[in-house]
Amino acid sequence: MWHLTQYYELNEIMRQKDDKTYAELLNRLALGELTDKDVELLKTKQTILEKVPKSATLLYHSNHDVNLANKLRLNSIEDPLVKSQAYDSVSGTAPNSPKQKVLDKVRNFDRTKTGNLESVIKFKVGAKYMLTYNIDTADGLVNGAVGQLKKLEYCSVKGSNNQEVKRIWLEFPNPNDIGKEKRRQCIRYSVQNKMGLLWTPIEQVKKVVYRSNNDAISVTRNQFPIILAEAMTIHKSQGATFQEAAVGFKRNLTRPLQYVALSRVTSIQGLYILGEYKAPPPPREDDLILQEMKRLKAHSILPK
Repeated sequence: MWHLTQYYELNEIMRQKDDKTYAELLNRLALGELTDKDVELLKTKQTILEKVPKSATLLYHSNHDVNLANKLRLNSIEDPLVKSQAYDSVSGTAPNSPKQKVLDKVRNFDRTKTGNLESVIKFKVGAKYMLTYNIDTADGLVNGAVGQLKKLEYCSVKGSNNQEVKRIWLEFPNPNDIGKEKRRQCIRYSVQNKMGLLWTPIEQVKKVVYRSNNDAISVTRNQFPIILAEAMTIHKSQGATFQEAAVGFKRNLTRPLQYVALSRVTSIQGLYILGEYKAPPPPREDDLILQEMKRLKAHSILPK
C-alpha cells in the first residue's frame, strides 16, 4: 500500500520561519550533516535545570525523568495544592461482589489503561497541563494541547460541607488556534465572573474505561481530561510548538529523537540543553529511511 502512494515534499519551514540559521541547522541534523560550527552553537545552549526559566517546557526521553521533573516543578510552585479525585461508577448484570473487585482494580490502573483519564490530578495554579482527549478538534482543543492553569472553580459536594473542582481555566500560548470558539460561547460568563478573556474553560468528561468480555461489568470514569505537563516525553511532544523548551541529554539521544526535541522550539533563543550535547553519528549508507527518501524523491509528483 505504501508503494502505491506518491511523494509530495513540503519545503517551507513554518515553526522556525523567523530563525533561518536555526532552521538550516535542524535540516542538517535531520540529514546527519551537522558541521563543527553547528555543534559549537548547540553546546552554547548547555545549562542546568535551575537556570531554565519556569516558562520553558522540559523534554526527556524516559517517563522516569518526566515524572521526576514534573514532581520537582510542581513542588516549586507556591500556590496551594488541590486534588481532583476521579469518580468511578460500575454497572452491569454481574453480582455486586465481582463488580466491586473490578472497581477497586480499575482505581489502581495506570492512565494508559483508562483512556488517559487520571485517577487523581494534582492542581496548582500556574502549572502547565496537557489535554489528553479530543474535546473539539475544530476548535484546537485536542490531545496534546498545553496550557497554563489560571483558575479553579469549585462546587459543593452533595451531602457534605466539602467542595470539589467543577471546572478549570487554561490559557493556551496560541489562543487564535486553541479554544477560540469555546471562549466565544462563554464570553458573558467570563466577564461576569472576572475570568481572563483568553482563559478557556475545561470541564470533566465521562468515559467508559473498562468493559468485561461479556459486557457483564463496565466501569465509567468522570475526570478532567488533562495531565501535568511541566515536563513530557520527546515522543509525546511531537507536533507541539514551544517558545521555550529544555531538552534532557542525560542519555545519548538518537538523531531522530534529537531532531524531534530540538525542532519543538521556534528559535534557538528558546532552546536549553540539560547536560552535555553530543552530536549523533551520521546515518549509514544502507540506512533504510534514507534509501526510502531517495526512492520517493525520484518518483516525486512535483516537476524537477
